Amino acid sequence: MDEKNNNPDSTLFLAGGDILQSQLISNWYDGASTIELLNDMELDAFVAGNHEFDWGVDVLTQYFNGQSNLQANFPLLGANVYEKSSNEMVDGFEPYTIIEKSGVKIAVIGTVGYGLESSIAYARIKDYKFIDPVERVMYFAHKARTEDDADIVIAINHADDDGFNNSIANLKGDYKVDAIFN
Repeated sequence: MDEKNNNPDSTLFLAGGDILQSQLISNWYDGASTIELLNDMELDAFVAGNHEFDWGVDVLTQYFNGQSNLQANFPLLGANVYEKSSNEMVDGFEPYTIIEKSGVKIAVIGTVGYGLESSIAYARIKDYKFIDPVERVMYFAHKARTEDDADIVIAINHADDDGFNNSIANLKGDYKVDAIFN
């Protein structure tokens, strides 16, 4: 955190998923202790990973949609997290966020890896699906550049996926992604 404290106008602090799960205290409190810590550390954006769904979508999204006393001070990103019944993005998730640092508009688009539903207990994910992250990143990169005047676009995909990386790296013009993180 020294870098962010020393250079707050030029440092991004991003999380790429599986942050709320695995620590005993975080598991005991359904991620609340980690949300508090990330608030204190001034996280800029949080991309959901497959293990954020281990407690169920309602438990995860309560920290982002006003349903809990504790609210995250950062957005929950999941541009490809959709409800099966409505084919709409799940409430509580944002596709991307715009962060301004030193006068530069940076769009951060977050996706969960394609097909990772199989790594989540069926009862927790049965009503949801992770649609094609490449298509969603293309769509939102274009939107961020043309509607929000983003100078830089970053894609964070919660999966180590060469197909995703190669597809996104080849985008040009208003679809261009400047950095990819997995």
